[in-house]
Amino acid sequence: MDLEQMHLKSVKRENLHSISNIYSGKGTQADIWLARIDNQLVAVKDYHQKGFLVKLLFGRWLINREFKIYKKLQGIKGIPNVYNLLDKDAFILEYIEGKDCSHFNQGSLSEEFFIKLKALIDAIHSRGVVHCDLKKRMNIIITPSGQPFLVDFATGFAKGKRFNFIWNWFYKQFYEDDLKAIAKLKKKTAPELLSKEEEDNLHKRLFLENQVRSIRNQARRWIKRLGKK
Repeated sequence: MDLEQMHLKSVKRENLHSISNIYSGKGTQADIWLARIDNQLVAVKDYHQKGFLVKLLFGRWLINREFKIYKKLQGIKGIPNVYNLLDKDAFILEYIEGKDCSHFNQGSLSEEFFIKLKALIDAIHSRGVVHCDLKKRMNIIITPSGQPFLVDFATGFAKGKRFNFIWNWFYKQFYEDDLKAIAKLKKKTAPELLSKEEEDNLHKRLFLENQVRSIRNQARRWIKRLGKK
């Protein structure tokens, strides 16, 4: 039976056969683990094992928020299918077999791959969503057939309504940051494909970029200490 045809709202934690841990999150990051439902592999993004305060103050809000972003992007080739909220602490999504881009070095990615990646990022932008964290190469998965997939929309950002000028100004900043991430990956793995415009953009700081990074890093340190209490 196809997973999308199953009554996933009836799936409980005890019905999931855990196979292995994919990623152990730190701070406000969720754990990701591989599970099986009726012989089909799925990935579970989960805050269940996090500290009570982290789970209550951040985890449940982040899980619900990211789930909605995945739903907004369904049908785009290169975005995993998201199936259902498991409970308040987790959701279930399609398991994508492949390697993330941190495993690829210079000369290992082709021009065809970057064409597909740019088309994928353009597709999510056309839905009014920016990823915001594509410079982290772990968030770009490459399947054995060479298809890029984008994962981890925890910091994803959706475009606001027409007259929400402040929100949409931030959206534009993150939009440019997504494009900048492609150039950064090219420079690392295929510098011969880097255009003059992309090279120039790599040396430009987005407005408030340093400040945003500083605030983010301080918040992560505070949350990490909070999680140990």
